[in-house]
Amino acid sequence: MITFSSLYSQSNLGQDFTVTYSKFVRVSDSTRISIQSENSLSNDYQFRWQTNFGTIQSSGKEVIYYAPGSDGEANIELEIYNRADFISKQIFSISIFRQLIILKADDLLYDNKTIISENWTRFLHYTVSEKIKSSVGLIVNSLETEDERYFGMLQYLVRTGYIELWNHGYDHLLDARHQNGELYDEFRNSTLEYQKNQLRKAQELSKEKLNMTLHTFGAPGNAIDSNTILALDAFDEIKVWFFGLSGSSKLVLGRSVDVEYPAGKPDYNSFVQNYDSSKEYLVFQIHPNQWDESQFETFKQIMEFLKNQRSTFILPYEYYLALINKQ
Repeated sequence: MITFSSLYSQSNLGQDFTVTYSKFVRVSDSTRISIQSENSLSNDYQFRWQTNFGTIQSSGKEVIYYAPGSDGEANIELEIYNRADFISKQIFSISIFRQLIILKADDLLYDNKTIISENWTRFLHYTVSEKIKSSVGLIVNSLETEDERYFGMLQYLVRTGYIELWNHGYDHLLDARHQNGELYDEFRNSTLEYQKNQLRKAQELSKEKLNMTLHTFGAPGNAIDSNTILALDAFDEIKVWFFGLSGSSKLVLGRSVDVEYPAGKPDYNSFVQNYDSSKEYLVFQIHPNQWDESQFETFKQIMEFLKNQRSTFILPYEYYLALINKQ
């Protein structure tokens, strides 16, 4: 069987091989593609590579793919031979991008009348139908409902391939008070054990209700402290941390440009003025449930701007996998 270290490809062959590659490569950049096998006879095999977009250097079990100066999809063709006998041909794709865009949509909750609110429905219908990938911050204790329709809807959204659910806290606690009157949040000015317990409850509940492991975390209100680093270290399945602290073992995705000026209010002119095309990726924090019709139309206008820039929308865990596979 040949397997790929990405989210996408697997096919059956008569010999066990693992092909590792990065699913996303920036224009004019390069990435390593390699084949591993546990079978000692794998040296008898020959591997022939070619691509329709960009170039491949070297041959054998490890090659370097060089992306062209324009964006697009590169098909990588791998043929495997055992001595002179043809074994199999496999084709997989690499996305060549100018800039990656990660949408961080906060605060999804269950609505006992409509399952999810009309504003959330409008946003999710638009992003999925337009094939705009978006990560959605789930307030996880909303899964404590008995309404199976909610679970089914969330599972469907993830199955589309355009939505990633992420851990936005168990209960989104903000501005609570300790007995001494001091303010604390779910992940700021709270004890390490408390933070670990909140993460544990959220991770276990998503697994129980959705049969889903959440790989990305972002704190309510982005309110965090040094305990949050230690708390997250206890959860190996969490790989990505939105707006986290340096020193974390997680992939910390920084904040650089906003869509909303102020929070909850998309502003096209302010966005364009502050947009930076030079960065490899940008994370946009948004609050779709707060938008009225006019603000939603402004968001759509911003998305059209990014499409015209030939940006590539990507999910946070997908970005993590691309980075660890890029050697």
